[in-house]
Amino acid sequence: MFEHIVKPVPGSSAGTHRRLSAGAWVAGLVAAVLLGASAGAQAAGRTADAPAAFGSSTIDTLLAQARQRYHAAQAIFVVADAADGPRAELSTYAYEDGHWSRVMKPVPAVLGKHGTSLHRHEGDMKSPAGIFRMGRAFGSQPEPAGVSLPYTRTTRYVYWVDDVSSPEYNRWETYYGDADNRWKSYERLRIPAYEYAAVIEYNTHPIRKGAGSAIFFHIWPGPDGHTSGCTAVSKKHVLEVLRWLDPAKQPVIIQGSRDQLLTLARGGGRP
Repeated sequence: MFEHIVKPVPGSSAGTHRRLSAGAWVAGLVAAVLLGASAGAQAAGRTADAPAAFGSSTIDTLLAQARQRYHAAQAIFVVADAADGPRAELSTYAYEDGHWSRVMKPVPAVLGKHGTSLHRHEGDMKSPAGIFRMGRAFGSQPEPAGVSLPYTRTTRYVYWVDDVSSPEYNRWETYYGDADNRWKSYERLRIPAYEYAAVIEYNTHPIRKGAGSAIFFHIWPGPDGHTSGCTAVSKKHVLEVLRWLDPAKQPVIIQGSRDQLLTLARGGGRP
């Protein structure tokens, strides 16, 4: 989502080197054992209640989920700097010979103005956190060489509907009449940000009214910018990713803040 059109009507101290009596030494040893056991129990409790630190194991778990759930052999991985801001990093991974490996090193990306959410809703200016299929590619320019995703060149008659009251909500529509008379809210798909883009299949199968619409992978407004809920990188990196994606490999995008990705890895918050 980028251009949104709405008609008027959202320490220890240093030890002292002295000799201890046998009784004092034994008492000290017992106290140390008891203290260590107590600390260990407390640590175990914290481990059970708190999430582990975000790292390679979390990434591995989410990639395994993408493989199991969608048979994915390609994944775009986006890690937001924070859940309430737009800055992020994007990298890509491929599954070959029984394991995942990184293809593209992390590059800067931007997300929704208000960050990311596991439970987004229409107009919240947040990018959805989760694992989603990558859909068709599209753009205002001719199909770039090397792109194997289905590609549609847009015209001024192509829209994405974000009017919650419309039966065409969260769908690609071609319409030759007056769009203002047909929908209360919509997006034009022939704009500079969508010179080259791809659909992120969020809330598309099935469509839930009001859960958010028009989520794309597209060209960013710049490293200090934001989107209305999409995922965006530089034009160079958009083209690099589009040329890499192969529909036969069931590509997905995995994204969210570190805490959200940890939640997903533990099996919670699935959209």
